[in-house]
Amino acid sequence: MTKMEMNVNENNFKVIDNEVVYLHYCWNVFRNVYANEKNIDLLNRYDNQFFGIVQNIYWDSILLHISRLTDKEFNRSNRNLSLKTIYNDIENELTNSKRNELCSKLNKINGLVKKARYHRSKRLAHKDLKSVFNDDNFKSNGISRNDIEAILTLIREFMNIILLHNNKPEKFYNIFLKPIGGEVLIYNLENISE
Repeated sequence: MTKMEMNVNENNFKVIDNEVVYLHYCWNVFRNVYANEKNIDLLNRYDNQFFGIVQNIYWDSILLHISRLTDKEFNRSNRNLSLKTIYNDIENELTNSKRNELCSKLNKINGLVKKARYHRSKRLAHKDLKSVFNDDNFKSNGISRNDIEAILTLIREFMNIILLHNNKPEKFYNIFLKPIGGEVLIYNLENISE
């Protein structure tokens, strides 16, 4: 591999790595704010419409990020930057066992993201008439918080396999050292003097 190819691969990984960090940050904010009935009641007391809109925006953004991260390497003639792309960038450097391990993670991720892709296709990217008015498939196959957790776990595992392969330390994508936006918001709303 040439030095230029190595730099492109490294840059591709850095961009995806930042996306994975951002996705986990958004997911943690979402989980903290909309975690339980107590928080929902608190939000509703202040402005249920605003916080309802924010909830939908966060949910859609999270599903879009997951869908983009798990796109195929090519969409027609355009090359996407995705998990598959960074896998293909380093595939020839990997041992058979690492290649199999990463392929297994990608296959599991792709199996789980079908619901997120369906949401992106039918609700976000297009206004499919069937899904707008009567899509029983969408209602019965909606993606859950548990689905998101499972996808994010597999993405973290995938990324850490690559980090360790490159002699870099494992990264805890889902752990933030200081309170993040959701925790701060709930704390402040709870402590507002009326």
